[in-house]
Amino acid sequence: MRNSASLRHPASSLRRPAPSGRVRQSPVAASDGQQRRLARLVVVFAIVPAALLLLTALIAGRPPTGQEIERGVSVAGIPVSGNDWEQAAAALQARYDPYLAQPITLKIGDSTAVVTPDDLGLTVDMPATRERAQSIGRGSLVSAAGERLQAHTRGIDLAPVITLDEARFVEVLHQLSLPIVKAPADASYAWQSGQIAIVASSNGVGIDARHAAELLSAHVANRESGPLSIPTLTLAPAITTENLTRSIGQARELAGAPLHLRFNDVWWELRPADLVYLLTWDAGKVQFSEAKLAAALGALSVSINQEAVNAEIGSWGDGTFYVAEARNEQTLNVAASVAAVLKAGNSDDRVAELVVESEPPQISTERLIPLRDRANDIIARGLAVSWPEGEQWLDPIGLAGAMRFDEINVALTFDHAALAALIEPIANELNRPAAGLRWRSGVLVADDTAEPGRVVDLGASANAIASAALSGQDRVPLVINESSDPGQSAAGIVIREMLSSASTYYGSSSANRRTNIELAAAALDGALVAPGGTFSFNNAIGGTATLDDGYQMGFGIIAGTDGTPRTVPSVAGGICQVATTVFQSAFWAGMPIGTRNWHLYWIPNYGTGPGGMTGLDATVDPDYGLDFTFDNPTSDWLAIRAVADGEWITVEIWGTDQGWQVHADDPVITNVVKADTTMRRQFSDQLEPGQEIVVEHAEDGFTATIHRVVTKDGVTISESTFTSYYLPSSNVTLVGPGVPLEVTPEPTAVPQETPVTKRLRQRRRH
Repeated sequence: MRNSASLRHPASSLRRPAPSGRVRQSPVAASDGQQRRLARLVVVFAIVPAALLLLTALIAGRPPTGQEIERGVSVAGIPVSGNDWEQAAAALQARYDPYLAQPITLKIGDSTAVVTPDDLGLTVDMPATRERAQSIGRGSLVSAAGERLQAHTRGIDLAPVITLDEARFVEVLHQLSLPIVKAPADASYAWQSGQIAIVASSNGVGIDARHAAELLSAHVANRESGPLSIPTLTLAPAITTENLTRSIGQARELAGAPLHLRFNDVWWELRPADLVYLLTWDAGKVQFSEAKLAAALGALSVSINQEAVNAEIGSWGDGTFYVAEARNEQTLNVAASVAAVLKAGNSDDRVAELVVESEPPQISTERLIPLRDRANDIIARGLAVSWPEGEQWLDPIGLAGAMRFDEINVALTFDHAALAALIEPIANELNRPAAGLRWRSGVLVADDTAEPGRVVDLGASANAIASAALSGQDRVPLVINESSDPGQSAAGIVIREMLSSASTYYGSSSANRRTNIELAAAALDGALVAPGGTFSFNNAIGGTATLDDGYQMGFGIIAGTDGTPRTVPSVAGGICQVATTVFQSAFWAGMPIGTRNWHLYWIPNYGTGPGGMTGLDATVDPDYGLDFTFDNPTSDWLAIRAVADGEWITVEIWGTDQGWQVHADDPVITNVVKADTTMRRQFSDQLEPGQEIVVEHAEDGFTATIHRVVTKDGVTISESTFTSYYLPSSNVTLVGPGVPLEVTPEPTAVPQETPVTKRLRQRRRH
């Protein structure tokens, strides 16, 4: 091999320096004899390598072809020559599988981790290993011949190609190196003990992950059993203590005195203790770091930057307005301000003017002042609405609240819905329904009390108010629609057929109670309900039920202080039976029920007549605003026919058949509370001396639930559930002056039913 090595470089003998004291001759200057000897030497040098190469080739034999592996090649001691790679690969895999499952120890300094090669995804890469084995003897002519010669004479044993899962290995390496690795620390300037000082640099410790992977692959390829030590790297800092020491003078010049920032009349001071941390060193030069300055100014920008704010009209809450001032948009130009600070750092006054960009808002303060003044003038002038009988000044705060400002177009308008709400209380006082038209005996008649109705047109009135206010007026008439006399519009009302009927018995009532029922029935008879309108029992009987209206003293129920009902004398007692009968008729007509209150306790008589059911009652009291209502959802008129014949009160609802079918389930009775049947005697100064009368009979309390479904042609139109809660009632006898409470004389017979009030301490008539 030494001869071979020398043969690879034949020109080396010609490049030796001449011996000391002798002058080397060039071939041109040599004698003829020397030239002939030199030529023979060159020929020898040319022939010898060729002969050796020929001899090597003869010994090595022919090179491998195709997938063949050179004779004498093995992998991990397993022969792989020839073409039977699968058998060799199986043997190789069998040799490495046990090793790959055995734990190995990885060490970095004092930190260790025990893992198996399998855990790290280490495997024998068979294709790459085969490719490596096949490469033997296939290189250049000389190297290939040498490899074949070595394989044939001494053999070549290769290590297998090992691959690993880089992600798993890096994770293990990361955990293993955590106690060891650290980043290098650059030297830096700091403020200590009132002067600029240097924080020393320090080396870091790192790991070359790629080199570590190579070491691990080699460790596994050789199936080594000992721990694998992974070397660390020393990481030098970019800026050393020596660097900063040589430049300390520059640092003191830049950061040794305060530097001031200014925007408008606001100043900020950067003291040396602040400036020193903004310094940076690069190639021997100390300067302020633009990145650190930008970060510092970015923090400062919070107190400078602001969004543009448009001017807007605001309300003082007393009906007057002000202009909330506009504000320009401000944005600190950080890059330009950094340049200004860098320049100021090298100036004598060391003052940097911050660069702040400003943009005005879309709506300026000056633009809205005339709009504010116009609104305030309207409020100061005031505005009154009038009608034929009078006028009223509008509330200035309410009028101001209806104003709307379009700041972009500098326009003042009014919210017409708000204006309508403002005048609605006035309209409610002025509105009145047409009265006096009744449907009786199949014809429409107007009685002596007939008068046209009127309605304030809220929408049109709101329009008029807005126009008047904006045009500088201080008075505006309301738009009032006078409805024609009901008698004059009778031709438009068509009543075709009876839709429903209900009756309740009152023949056993006292004389006063019968009078009240018959008076209310007469007042109710012929009442009309417009298409889409609402029936009100209280309105239908005239709005009141007083002694002046002809009603007599009856009895009613109030809630006592302990929550139990008490029966007491009451004007118009008995009209609740009329309301109950109306409710039952409307129920079976399929009309949507609006306001309905049940009695405090159940009166059995109300559920026994045609159309009656347990739990189907209603109580009213016009004096307290307690009403019964239902809606007319059809496009046709409805008429109420009420007849009291001395025995029965019957209420019919007439109109146009809509083809509805009404189905109601039987009442569901729950929560039954047994009544106390003890007779109770109570004094009443409303009775005549010596008079006593039974006014209440004991009935159980309970909850009644009735479910109603209205359909048309099999399609459900409406579905309702009516739930009523009744308290237990008692046997009660009222006694007048002069009658002992402890005596129980034979009572005067009275009707069993007695109306009750749903509101505590609120009297209702029945």
